This record gives sequence, structure tokens and C-alpha cells, in this order.
Amino acid sequence: MKGNAATKPSGIPWLGEVPPDWEMKKIRFLFRFQSGGTPSTTNEAYWEGTLPWVSAKDMKKMWISDTEDHISEHALTESAANTVPPNSLLLLTRSGILQHTIPVCVNSRRMAINQDVKGCIPVADNVDVRFCAYFIHGSQEQLLPLWRQEGATVESLEFETVKNTAFALPPLPEQRAIAAFLDERTARIDGLMARKQRLVQLLKEKRQALITRAVTRGLVAKVKLKESGVPWLGEVPEHWEVKDLKHIIGPMEQGWSPQCDNYPADESEWGVLKAGCVNGTSLNEMENKRLPDTEEPIPALEIKPGDILMSRANTVIRSEVVDTWTRFGRD
Repeated sequence: MKGNAATKPSGIPWLGEVPPDWEMKKIRFLFRFQSGGTPSTTNEAYWEGTLPWVSAKDMKKMWISDTEDHISEHALTESAANTVPPNSLLLLTRSGILQHTIPVCVNSRRMAINQDVKGCIPVADNVDVRFCAYFIHGSQEQLLPLWRQEGATVESLEFETVKNTAFALPPLPEQRAIAAFLDERTARIDGLMARKQRLVQLLKEKRQALITRAVTRGLVAKVKLKESGVPWLGEVPEHWEVKDLKHIIGPMEQGWSPQCDNYPADESEWGVLKAGCVNGTSLNEMENKRLPDTEEPIPALEIKPGDILMSRANTVIRSEVVDTWTRFGRD
């Protein structure tokens, strides 16, 4: 990238000034647009092909070389699905993820797209698709409120607004240089993130093993063991007792799921904790919804110090001991 200090106004309030040799071009003049569709899911033959079919679940990274689902050429001719050529800009235009992110990517091969994905196929000879994808990716905060369709039942983009949005385009060689620079740097960062995530996973496994060892064998390294009589538990220290949980703790309440406001309660109000309030072994009290004034709280479900909360979200049981009194009920 050039280190030229001279700039000019872009004409776009959120973008500000740009280098003097950059052009402002509306998206509609840079691409032609292709819609897609979904072949009938009742016809198994449609889904036994080799043609990648892009849906929202595939748009989690900048570059797509394959997809989870594939369709046949026969399905393509008998449905609303359409293909886009390699090096097209794919934009997710309808999905709940548009509440906070605009998924955008570039395909490396011919692919079909579904109805929630818009294919943007370059028609101008002065545009690098990778640069445009990075431009959208790097301008999420500004573009999302501008493009979002108001009043839609599902989060959607107002595509006429999208088409009339201007890009700031450097000369083509500079676009390619910027895209190549970002390819290399983001790949390096992605590699670092992957290694960090692997390290975090290993630490989580070590943490779990430490807890399991302590609660099933105690703190003494060499201790006489006996069969617990519980198949999944195996042996326990000889001097330990094995008792059913119902003989150790008090009543277990399932909770209550009234219709609540879609925002957290403050300290003077009642709220109902959501399933996500328990994460691992920590409690996030802000994961609650305010109980409307028209609903009376149920005193028996009030959380008190020493209570154990268990979340069954996603079939994984997670627990947390409450160490502070709270006015939040449980869902």
C-alpha cells in the first residue's frame, strides 16, 4: 500500500477520506447478481450429486472450496437453484446471523447457491473480488445497519440498498496487492488462533481430568480402593460412602418458563435465568430475562446461597453453586 499523505473526500460519511487515485463505484456497476434456490428435499436423487451447494452453514470463512451439501446437475435444472462461476462474491442476505455479522466469501470453483445467498459475479474489468470481500468484511460495523431490512420476520439485507452502496476502489494492481497482503496476514493470524484454541482445549481436558481425579480418588496418591457399585464410577477410596443423590440434597425443581421481556432485569426487578446462565462451572446472572410486571414471581423458585443450578442445554449437563443471593428465578 502506498504511503501517500494526500487524500480526497470519498463522499461517504462513514468512510471519510481516501487516497486521491481511488474511485468510488456503486456495487451495481461492478457485479451482476444471481439468486438461488433449494431443490426438493424429498427427492434423494437431487442430493446425490457432486456440485457444491452453498447455504448459510458454509459461509463461515472467507474462501469456500467445498460445501457440506452437494446436488446433482439434474436438480439444478429442475429447481430454483443456480450456479455461480469461480471467483464470485457470495453474500448471505437472509439469516439470523445478520443481527451482528454480514457473512461474505469467495468461491474457488463453480457452485450452486440457495435462496438465502446472493451471487455477485464481477462484470467490471477493474475490480478484484478478493478486495471487495475484504472491503465488506472490514466495514461490517458501518454496512450492517445501512443494509439491514427493517420489519422483516427473519433478519435480511435490503438488496437494493446493497446494490446502490459505493465501494472505494484503488487501481486494480493496488487492489490485488492489498488482497494478497491480507491473505498472507490473516492466514498467519488464523494459524495462531487455531494453535491457541488447541492449547485451550488441552487445558480444558487437563482441568477436567484434575477435577475427576480429585472427586473420585481424593487427594492421597496411594489409597486403598473398593468397588463403588456404580458402573460408570468404578472404584473409590475404601473409606468413602456411596449414596444416592436424592439422599444428600434437597428437592430438585425444574423451574419456570413464563413469557418474559427480551432484556435483563435490573437489581430491583425479578428475572428468569436462561439456560445459558451456566457456562462450565460459572454463573452469569446477566443471562436472564425480565419478568413482566403482570407476572407474579414464584417464591419457591427463588435462588438462594448454596443452591446448585444445572443446565441441560444441548443435552450437556452443567452445574454451578450459587454463592450470592439473587432475585432471579429459574427457567
